[in-house]
Amino acid sequence: MKLFKKLADYITRVHELNIVLFKILGIGGISVSIIAGIYSIFEGGIIMVAVNFLAAVLAFLLLLYVEKTGKYVVGYIITEVAVFMVVFAVLYLRGGGIEGALPYFFVFSLVFTFLMFSGKLLIIMETLMSGFYIALIVFSVKYPQYVVQLTNPTDYITEKIFGLFVSSLTLGCVILFYINEYRKQKKIADEAGAAKSTFLANMSHEIRTPINSVIGFNELILAETDNEKIREYATNVDHSGRLLLNVINDVLDFTRLDEGRETLQALEYHLSEEVQEIISGFRVLAEKKNLKLYVEIDELVAITYHGDCEKLKRVLNNLISNAIKYTEEGSVTVKIFVVESDKNSDGKTVSQKLRFEITDTGIGIEEADIEKLFRSYERVDLLKNQNIQGTGLGLAISKKLVELMGGDIRVKSVYGQGSTFSFELNQQVSDTEFFVEPKASEQNAYLAPEARILVVDDNPINILLVKEFLKQTMIKFDTAEDGLKCLELVAENKYDMILMDYMMPGMDGVEALGQIREYESEIGSRTPVLVLTADVVEHADDILLSKGFDAYISKPIDSRVLKEMVFKFLPSEKVTVIGSGKREETPREVIDGYTYLLKEYDIDLQEGLRYASGSLEQYVSIVKFFDNNYERARKIIEKALEENDIESLVLNFHSLKGNARNIGAVELYELARKLEKKSRAKDIVYINNAVDVFYLEWERAETGIKKLLSLIGDSGSPEADDKETSEEAVSDLIGILAEHISLCQTNPAKKTSKLILGKITDEEDIRTVEKIMDAVGDMDFDEAESLTERLRKRYGET
Repeated sequence: MKLFKKLADYITRVHELNIVLFKILGIGGISVSIIAGIYSIFEGGIIMVAVNFLAAVLAFLLLLYVEKTGKYVVGYIITEVAVFMVVFAVLYLRGGGIEGALPYFFVFSLVFTFLMFSGKLLIIMETLMSGFYIALIVFSVKYPQYVVQLTNPTDYITEKIFGLFVSSLTLGCVILFYINEYRKQKKIADEAGAAKSTFLANMSHEIRTPINSVIGFNELILAETDNEKIREYATNVDHSGRLLLNVINDVLDFTRLDEGRETLQALEYHLSEEVQEIISGFRVLAEKKNLKLYVEIDELVAITYHGDCEKLKRVLNNLISNAIKYTEEGSVTVKIFVVESDKNSDGKTVSQKLRFEITDTGIGIEEADIEKLFRSYERVDLLKNQNIQGTGLGLAISKKLVELMGGDIRVKSVYGQGSTFSFELNQQVSDTEFFVEPKASEQNAYLAPEARILVVDDNPINILLVKEFLKQTMIKFDTAEDGLKCLELVAENKYDMILMDYMMPGMDGVEALGQIREYESEIGSRTPVLVLTADVVEHADDILLSKGFDAYISKPIDSRVLKEMVFKFLPSEKVTVIGSGKREETPREVIDGYTYLLKEYDIDLQEGLRYASGSLEQYVSIVKFFDNNYERARKIIEKALEENDIESLVLNFHSLKGNARNIGAVELYELARKLEKKSRAKDIVYINNAVDVFYLEWERAETGIKKLLSLIGDSGSPEADDKETSEEAVSDLIGILAEHISLCQTNPAKKTSKLILGKITDEEDIRTVEKIMDAVGDMDFDEAESLTERLRKRYGET
């Protein structure tokens, strides 16, 4: 055993495969030569004994020499010449020639040559060895007198068996060794890869938490400070922090995809709306580079699909971002068209293969670099693109996401002229109505004055939203704030439809639905019940539909989706389609003025208008409700915190989260979402530490809302104000104007000036504002500032 252990230590002292194999073969050669020498004592005569024992001694000396000098290639060459050529030739001629055992060892020596050498030396040695053996075989056949023939049949059989067994066993051991070594190295590599992925994921997660905090508190600095230098520093911190956060998110996403932990979450989505939203997010970036950004959507593309919209958006975001990033002039074009459509026996389209193409007129990609594009952490043409930021993960992530969805990304590019990235995906069609480019200010309209709907939601703002969205349909509404009240109303009235929240205090939506269905089975009727929920989890729609709901509407409520669903499930005899109707448009400069005002209070007016069908009037109704409910909602949360009432905290943070999203208070929404999550986890320590920042953001949003309402007036409509002078409203607008002028912001200053003109009646003040607009147009900001200061004193702005 000690001998075997010493041999194993000697063989594995160096881990390079060819060296280990050389040692194994050397020891094997010594062993085989000794065995053959012993065998020759009885059968082969004194010459064969001498040759075999000489071969054993030479093999030992060679191993010793190579071990001492480290000249392994020299050892390989000596082995080839001395053993595989000279010794094998003697043994071949003395052992029966082609009828003996040595031809088996010729095969072994050729395999050894392949394993030991590389490059040009491999070709030379393999050619030399093959040529030598062919010549030796031809010589033995042509001149048999030089070959010691095996005349005894027993010797012949023994020689054949011996050669076959020893050469096969040796080759088998070599192959087995290589396989085991490969498995060992693969295991080490896999473990290293897994450790790297785990480390990257943990590191990214740990970094992301404090980075989110840094960005959050930095935003509070931006919101609170009036010092321009501090705002400049904070803006740079925000930009750098978000870049770092994007890098971390890329690493996390790639790690999750690389480990196969990412799964598809199929939900219903409106493709054209999602694409337009993505494009609108890139327009500013494109305009900064003077690029044209085009979108072309095939008229055969359906309105609604069922698939993983979030992953599709991630891919499109990456590809469009790259196209803009690497394009200095020209355009970026996004095309979506139908490649194939599958229809059922009724001729209804059930699925489509969609092709997405993103084409740019940018720098292009060299053909040799295209295969590198999708490698992780690698970017091409680094010298030319050294000033372009990125992790080199965007395309790798996109490729993996597309493959996860059943597609494949392809690239066509001409270096210096531009590139086209494309992929195809199969998507289920949820709505057979196809995409038509919408006309401005128009929407499908219908009336249903005879219809009656029950809206069940513990959040009054959601009820208000539903009523506002459907106001023009003339539908009659009843409302309930919980499941018990819902059951009472269902027992007393006949409804054409029920819109029910999923998560409510006491009896939730699922339990209420179950009791409604039991009651209806007794009276022999059935009312469509549509579930409203903000919990968008994997297969949420399938789960809720399996509970018995007729349809699924996610929050925040999309007005178009709501109208389509209500239209779909209302009895057709109670609905009158009236074609299309035009909505009253608020002037663009008015919207811009309010946008600038609310931005100071972390409220995104455009986001709020999105959930109010683009109607400022509907939006004002929602923010009024938010304003009126502020004191009551705050007292409820404060009381729940005092009493550690976790259930109440979950419900109220959940409710406020939705309300904040509806008015566009994006920061308040994020804080409420985090606090809801921590409430569910019963992390009361975190909540108590974070609630002060939450209250601060809530107060900021409330202040912004009050400012907006004071500008608009009690009517809720800017048109209804009829230029009625409001000292406080005008004072606020003058303050905004002064800030735009101090920052030399021409267009915002002009738009705010127009807004002021709509609020004042005094002729002298009107002329002053007109002079301000002329000064701004002439870039004379000193004069504009002087005139604005006169207005500030006139309206008491200090």
